[in-house]
Amino acid sequence: MLRSDHSSKYDQLKKDLRTAGEQLFTALDRYTGICSTVRNAYHQASFNNPQSARLLWSSVESELFLIPLLEARVGEVAQNLNRVFEMGKAKDSPHSIHDLPDELLALVFRFAAVAKSQHFESTDKPMTRTVPRYPDSIAQTCARWRQVALPCPHLWTRVYLTAHLTRFKPIPNYAELYAKRAGHQPLELRITDIQDDMGPDDDGLEQFIASVAPRTKSLELVRSGLYPSGFEWKTLGGFIKPPNDNAKKWDTEVDLSLEQIERGLAHLTVLHVSQITPMWGSTACQGLVDLRLIPNHKRTYDRPIITVPEFVSILQASPRLRILHFGLYLCMFPPDSPAQGVTVRLNDLEVLYLSASGTRGAEATEREISHVMRHITPGRKPLRLTLDRVHYEDRSALEGIEAFFQRAHIVKFCAKGGTPPPVGLVDCAPDLTQLVFDGCRYDHTYNFCRTRGWLIGIYSWIIRDSLIYAEDLAELVNQYEAVSLVMSNCRFFSKDNGPLEISEPDLENWRCELPDFVQYIYPDSSPDPTVDWNNLD
Repeated sequence: MLRSDHSSKYDQLKKDLRTAGEQLFTALDRYTGICSTVRNAYHQASFNNPQSARLLWSSVESELFLIPLLEARVGEVAQNLNRVFEMGKAKDSPHSIHDLPDELLALVFRFAAVAKSQHFESTDKPMTRTVPRYPDSIAQTCARWRQVALPCPHLWTRVYLTAHLTRFKPIPNYAELYAKRAGHQPLELRITDIQDDMGPDDDGLEQFIASVAPRTKSLELVRSGLYPSGFEWKTLGGFIKPPNDNAKKWDTEVDLSLEQIERGLAHLTVLHVSQITPMWGSTACQGLVDLRLIPNHKRTYDRPIITVPEFVSILQASPRLRILHFGLYLCMFPPDSPAQGVTVRLNDLEVLYLSASGTRGAEATEREISHVMRHITPGRKPLRLTLDRVHYEDRSALEGIEAFFQRAHIVKFCAKGGTPPPVGLVDCAPDLTQLVFDGCRYDHTYNFCRTRGWLIGIYSWIIRDSLIYAEDLAELVNQYEAVSLVMSNCRFFSKDNGPLEISEPDLENWRCELPDFVQYIYPDSSPDPTVDWNNLD
């Protein structure tokens, strides 16, 4: 929902409250006046017309039964309005967390739980934690926190299932407890296997997956190695396979029948898979708004392969995507496939993260990204774009990336883990407001693009986790104009008589014409500045 929609909704609610209050006071005034008239009439009738007095008395008796109900309703009104007033007052003035109303405390728990869930866990060794412990730690802090946390269904909607060699038995029990506390809320299910783990023989896991599959809206499947484990077979079997099917062991490419996909995935809105090539392209994917096909973080050179027809089929089956992360190796075979020339329009796309595999060397990363981009045409919604491990060494491939920049409405751009983009490429995004260089290399590899761009100016420029020569920094600030520059976890050196490390105040001695607002943060323990780019609501 747009901000303007929220504003109009609450403006109307404010008007309705005022109107209802005025109508209530009018009705109470009329009711009070009638009761006063009844009293005076009864007083006169008791002397002059006893029969009429008895009629009035009977009506008063029935009316008295309504008074406690009116008092209860007024008390309910007072309770609701007082709670809103207390919550607003607590937001406007600093208080101890123990003094917050229960509703605000529950919101704090929910926001913190979301932040905790965004951290991606390593899968290269068995984990000691098989379920998210954050909600449990809240519920065990004190009696009041437990009283607030247990009835808060949104706190328990994230169910993590992680294979463990020695602690498998409690996993289904914990998962069932979380699902029960979540009430009727949709669940977010994350399944992480451990390579070479023993295949669990507990049927409770598969039964639990089958029981929560219809209410699971978000599925994240992380494979630690190149091949599925017994844990993955069990969990996928419970999620997709009918209970009476014989066990089916899938290879690296999870290839399922159309009927299974329609039944198992049609209700999903979020699907994240790591180190897996999905082979489906059916209408079961039409509900997806968030799709992430990524390699395992520890095995960047063993990325799964996906062909162009398969990739295009997935895009065509997911027309409502708002978030797309893609880091598989896109194989151009067969070269004569009609899909090679297909571009899929994603009108709702707002976040795009593309990662090059680097399997053919740094010089081919730009061409990899160009091949992916030519199959995607975003709509006119503001786009947050991240290009990971791209080195911009191929002039011919740059044309394909420039064409994408020209047809997309890019407002935020992050170059991650490669080299800074050519300024001419950034010029193709005239609506850009934020530019991030995260862990980039700054050396001769981008010399061919050292020309000043025509950009009027970027509002925010962040350089993070970098070792930079002052001479190269001078070239960068000469290319990019920014209102503010934040350099986080950066160290500076000089090529003269060096490398020689230099301090921040000495940068101007190397002809660095820095923006008026410059901030140096070292060390900086804050999270990735793009971590909130995926938060759209």
